[in-house]
Amino acid sequence: MKKLVLIISLAALFLGVNEGINIIENTELEKQNLILRQNIADWGEEQVLFLSPDLAEITVVSYDELGLDILLDDDNNLKVLYDKEKVADNLLRLLALPLNEAKNSYFAVSYDNQISIVPEEHGLTLNVDKMLGELENNLYLHGPVTVQIAYQEHDPAVTEEDLAKLGIDEFLAEYKTEFAAANQARAANIWLASSNFQEYILPPGEVLSFNEIVGERTAERGYQKAGVLINAQYDIDYGGGVCQVSSTLYNAARLANLTILERHSHSHEVTYVPKGRDAAVVYGEKDLKIRNDREGAVLIKSYFAADSITFKIFG
Repeated sequence: MKKLVLIISLAALFLGVNEGINIIENTELEKQNLILRQNIADWGEEQVLFLSPDLAEITVVSYDELGLDILLDDDNNLKVLYDKEKVADNLLRLLALPLNEAKNSYFAVSYDNQISIVPEEHGLTLNVDKMLGELENNLYLHGPVTVQIAYQEHDPAVTEEDLAKLGIDEFLAEYKTEFAAANQARAANIWLASSNFQEYILPPGEVLSFNEIVGERTAERGYQKAGVLINAQYDIDYGGGVCQVSSTLYNAARLANLTILERHSHSHEVTYVPKGRDAAVVYGEKDLKIRNDREGAVLIKSYFAADSITFKIFG
């Protein structure tokens, strides 16, 4: 793949000088046009010239690099075969440009629990479909094909305006529990379960189901085997430690005066919360359900550290 930066206007070279526009003297234009044509001849015919949006730069890619197969049919007509998905992937790789995906607006919390809204960011990616369409329309032309690099903007799903309408600006409560960082499997399960609540918004009147949000605790979903309490017996099973997440959330919800619809105790006391303040969860059997009876929405944010898990609630 080669790249050529042109000082003169490519629009004038490829499309001709429009009447009334005197970019450079005609003699100079002809000289530069001759140089450009010679460069094109040197590049050969099985090339695609990708033009930057400002027409100031050319990225030259061979048919082979793009994944195009050139054939001649029985009548000596040029045929080009290609896999659209493969060509699209090659375009993204060969035209390595500073692009970015859209980012949602979100709530940020300071060390003293002051809450603010971080604005969204609009994304910019290659418009692969448009470029492929232009490529398809010009593949059979004699000589190298020119395609203008096209972009498309992506809007974020959540904007600053969306979050501002929720009116969430007050710290309500927090609760923290600790665990042994040395038990890596249990710590990994706590992190995985708590990651579902990094930016959870519970609208007024709605019910939070811990099991619905966290999902089944299986190896396929990334959970590891760790200590659990099953039928009053200590055992090893996938998702050990998840009950500490539900118990921490339960205590934060109580402090925030949210309504607890369902909560279960363990068959034995646990060490990470006071007696009677735990919330056992078993997927498909025991759940923690919390309803927001406040007038406005509440924001639930989890914070995972090496040896602790914290839930903060804002309204």
